Amino acid sequence: MNSEALLNLGPVNVYTFGLILGFSYLLAVFYFWRLGKGQGFSSESLLDMVFLSSLFGLLGGRVSFLIFQGAGFGWADLFRIGEGFFWAGAFILGLAAFAVFSWAKKWSFFVLADSAVLALALGQAFGYFGAEFTDYLPFAFYLSIGYLFLFALLRYLKGRLDPGLVFFAYLSFSGGLIGLAEWLRPDKAVWQGVNLNHLAGILLGGAGVLGVAFLLISKRRARRRSQTNQESLLRPRNPLRYKESKNAG
Repeated sequence: MNSEALLNLGPVNVYTFGLILGFSYLLAVFYFWRLGKGQGFSSESLLDMVFLSSLFGLLGGRVSFLIFQGAGFGWADLFRIGEGFFWAGAFILGLAAFAVFSWAKKWSFFVLADSAVLALALGQAFGYFGAEFTDYLPFAFYLSIGYLFLFALLRYLKGRLDPGLVFFAYLSFSGGLIGLAEWLRPDKAVWQGVNLNHLAGILLGGAGVLGVAFLLISKRRARRRSQTNQESLLRPRNPLRYKESKNAG
């Protein structure tokens, strides 16, 4: 990684990779905000949702890293984001905040989640490109291309599939990309003999596959119930009386 600071602002050093990550985050936020606004959601509430989800995501990523590190930590350690971060903790806690905010606003979680993962894939594509460009991750080019392809695929599917399917499709493909990244990564994230990134990738991909299956099965059952209800409405209430009246005619 290129450790030379791009800008020196007193005690704060600004690095090229940090600027690219900031741009990737703002790009994802803007894209999500634009999609949500186009769907009729409040602009201010969307930004509030992004802020809370990001805040809890940062907290979850930092706390999970410190827990798996095994050493004790204090409140001050929570704010040292650059010293260690675990993406799975960030995703889980950020998603939980996202879901609670949707519930509090009585918004459709899956409608917004489809837009959120679309924006997330776009941000990840640019973020991994920055990691490759600055030599932070020498294999990040493959992940950048993978998430860019995933963004294009989900963008095509969004609006053509029922709400929720794009979200679970993201989980499935992203789990595979995370597994690929860990396979290429020279320094493995191992805790108690368990590769955390492989485990998290498997769980994420598995949750995506199960979610897609659940939504498809639920839709199929709903369609069957609808057909059954329609047939019951068309069926005569007293078949014997119907038959007698028909013979009499």
